[in-house]
Amino acid sequence: MKFEALKTLIDEFEKLPFREKKEENIFTIGARGHYENPVSDLLAFFINPSAAHPFKDKVLQALFNCIKEESEQQFNIVDTNLVTSPQREQVTDNSKRIDLLLESENWVMLIENKIYHYLDNPLDIYTAWAERTYESKEKIFLVLSIEGTKSENWVGVSWKQFLDEIKKVMADTFLFGELNKWHVLLREYILHLESIVSPTEYTQKEEEFFFDNLNNIKEIIEFRKSIIDSLQKEIVYRLENEFKTEITTSIEYWSGFPALRFHLKKWRTESDLVLCLAYENGKKFHINVHAYINNDDSLTKKADGIMRDSTKFWSELKNTYRCFYFGLADYDKSNLIEEVINKARLLDCYEIN
Repeated sequence: MKFEALKTLIDEFEKLPFREKKEENIFTIGARGHYENPVSDLLAFFINPSAAHPFKDKVLQALFNCIKEESEQQFNIVDTNLVTSPQREQVTDNSKRIDLLLESENWVMLIENKIYHYLDNPLDIYTAWAERTYESKEKIFLVLSIEGTKSENWVGVSWKQFLDEIKKVMADTFLFGELNKWHVLLREYILHLESIVSPTEYTQKEEEFFFDNLNNIKEIIEFRKSIIDSLQKEIVYRLENEFKTEITTSIEYWSGFPALRFHLKKWRTESDLVLCLAYENGKKFHINVHAYINNDDSLTKKADGIMRDSTKFWSELKNTYRCFYFGLADYDKSNLIEEVINKARLLDCYEIN
């Protein structure tokens, strides 16, 4: 790939309208919240006006608002009080199970929750069972899914529509209500479900750019590797000539940025230095020197004295290493390599002492 073509590709990439990265939540960190059962369990809790949370019937009212908007049928809902807690996995005929069942004095609602699975449940069996079991009550049949899928006699509401409505009816509560664990949990629940129902973080234009340029991107990755390998070999060559010893080296990636690690075999300890080629958070090139101190205060003082020109220092691995940061100017290869040599000289002085 020619250099000018590479620059053009980078310019095009920077013009793409990237979306902001989605916020992490307690479910994406480690819980199994993407499964339908945990999602339904929490829905049953928040939708219950009598549950321990302080939101009363707001979440249930948000659901009714969506149903009224999507249904051609006019429901006569006179209250949002439930005569019993929401029933999870309600058993019907032939041992079939309804995800969630809500019952009031005058109405009963059957909810089928679909996250990643297709709607292949025996809805007709559920409908017939409800008609027989709750003959005198108004029946509401609801499919809650990512797409808002509907079926005969079953209202279809999308999760996005429902979440938007929850945020709408809860706006004052979130803004002016007293902050407690239930506010945090509901907010995390909404954030997590939004990440599920809108799983893609990229626009169609971004995806098209990627697939249209797969070969060019492959060449860029290979180009990056060649540049880093070349720089690493040149530094190793200079270190070997300077110190007359074999050099062990490796390439690591810190937050996605290359870090070149060097160690002189003549050193008696595991001290080393790392050239960090980082542009993250405004940081450019810098060198981290790791002096092996093995939790020895006298060695710490010696290292601090030798590395006194570092801009910051700290200890790592239970005070096994004393670490020193040296910032570098903009990229200039000869100056960059010379700085690596200089810091290796300081570390060599420490090792000799």
